[in-house]
Formats: sequence, C-alpha cells, structure tokens
Amino acid sequence: KKNNNIKINKNINSNNIKKIYSNKFVKLVSSIVLVYISINLLFYQNKYNNTISFLNIGQGDSIVIQNKETTYTIDGGSSSNKQNGKYILSPFFLSKRINTIDISFLTHADSDHTNGIIYLINEEDKIKINNIALPIYAKDNEKYKKIIDSANSKNINILYVSSNKNNYFENENYDTSLIFNKNITNDNFTKSKLNIIYPLDDDLSKKDLNYQSIVIKLNIESIEKDFSFLFTGDISKKVEKILLEKKENQISNINILKVAHHGSKTSSSEEFIEKVAPLYAIISFGNNNYGHPNEEVLKILNENNCEIIKTKEAGEIDFHIQNNEIIINKFIKK
Repeated sequence: KKNNNIKINKNINSNNIKKIYSNKFVKLVSSIVLVYISINLLFYQNKYNNTISFLNIGQGDSIVIQNKETTYTIDGGSSSNKQNGKYILSPFFLSKRINTIDISFLTHADSDHTNGIIYLINEEDKIKINNIALPIYAKDNEKYKKIIDSANSKNINILYVSSNKNNYFENENYDTSLIFNKNITNDNFTKSKLNIIYPLDDDLSKKDLNYQSIVIKLNIESIEKDFSFLFTGDISKKVEKILLEKKENQISNINILKVAHHGSKTSSSEEFIEKVAPLYAIISFGNNNYGHPNEEVLKILNENNCEIIKTKEAGEIDFHIQNNEIIINKFIKK
C-alpha cells in the first residue's frame, strides 16, 4: 500500500536502504501493527456462532457454513474463474484458520459447482476434507468420475445422499448417522440442523445433472427465533413442482433462498417462489454469465417482496446468526 508520508530520494543507494529498514523504530511499529491486525482478525472470526457465506466465485456457486465446531461447504466451482480453488477457496479457508471441512456437498457434477473443490482435494495439503457428499444417482454416472477418483485417491469418504435415504454410504460399516443426525451447533444460544430434501430415489431422469441437484435445508434455532436457508443447486421447474407436491412443509416460508441455477429462466417458477416466500434471495453469478439472472425471474422475486442480493454486485455475502438476530455483511459497497 502507498504511504503518502514517505518521500522517495532517488540518490539513496542500496546500503542506505538497508540501514533505513533495519531501524529499530520501524521494526517496533511493524510489530505493533501486526499484533493489532491479529487481535482484530481473531475477534472477527470468533464473534459469531454461525456464519453462512456465499462466496464471490464468479459464474458458479460456493457456499460455506461455519460455526465453532464444524465447517460444511455446498459446491465450490466457477466457469469464469477456473482457478477459483487456488485463488479464492484456499485463501478463504486459510485466512479463517479452517483446515478441516467436515462435509463438502457437491450438488451435481457441473464444473461451475465442483472444480474448486477438486483443486482442494488434489492440490491443497493444508485443508482436509473428511467427506464428499454426492446425489445418489452419482454412483454409476461417468460424469462424476473425476470427483470420485479424486476423493478415492485421498481416501476421502464418499456419501451418496437422497431425501429418502441420506445415510447411504459405499462402506456399509460407516456410521453416517454421526454426521447427518448431530446438531451442527449446540450451545446456550443456537442449535442447527441440516436436512437433505432432494433428490428422491424414484424421481426424474437420471441422465440430467441439473435434475439430480441436492437440495439442502438448514434450520438454525435461536432463543426466540428460527432461521432457515434453502440451497437449491441447479434444480429446474420440474423439480420445483415435485418439491411443491411432496415437500411443501419443508420449503415454506424460508428466510434465505439460494436462487436455483444462477437465476436462469429454467428455474424459479412463480408458484415455487410464492411458497418459499424468501426474505432474501441470493443469486450467484459472474462474468460470462449466459444471460443470468433472467429478467422474468427477477420480476417474480421482486413481486414476492424478496430482497435480491447478487454476488457479482455485492461480492462475498455473509449471513451471521447470533442469538436472535441476523447480520448481513457485503464486501462490495455501492
């Protein structure tokens, strides 16, 4: 960073420069500044019990759920920033001193949802992923081979999940109930629970990746209020119709909705948005965005009184749940 108080003398030679930077006063000031920054970072990281982050990953999806005990991710990839694993995901986790991801949910196999996580698996030794969760249709689908091979090469557990059977695992001796049935947080203030509500075992084409997308609901119970998030991957209007018919109670009156398929016109039907009735609608997209978000989708969200927040405009979007309130931080100000 520039310091306007420093004057540049073109006649200073290299020996004088060494003497200036070895000055004890400069070292002392530098040490004080480093301690100050470290204390503030520590305070910021420990300030909230629950944080749900929608990362500014470009044209893709990347969501991180953090609290004192666990870290879950939902997707992590981008088509406009193919090195997002190296330059976005890895720095994000390391800056927050997160070295373990308990479960990384990959809603489906499209690279704009997976390539960053694949980078972490293959290239980042400082971050360990304990479990990869894939839709139940992934087990015999060649399109998931790259993900599965990467996970197997690092001995990462692979979970194949569905709404009907979210404890399915390749190794039947592994007790996944410890993962899916425990509270994400359990303290004096909040407790949280994550539920898989899609895919269903008997539904739609097994060939269409978007139709297979894992849909996840997160409930956070506070002392006086409950908060809910719905993460929808790239589901289509056909899947939304199934959710309206079979999962109506679980998708009603959601506080924060991750809008499906980056705001594409193939998703977010009027009936679905009316039922979900989100207070906030998060749309994750970037450059080379294939026309996302669609104007008709934005109109439907606006007509249902949703506050729309776009990662391309707001940057990273953090939702902090503390006691009975929700705090929203955006990293790009208008």
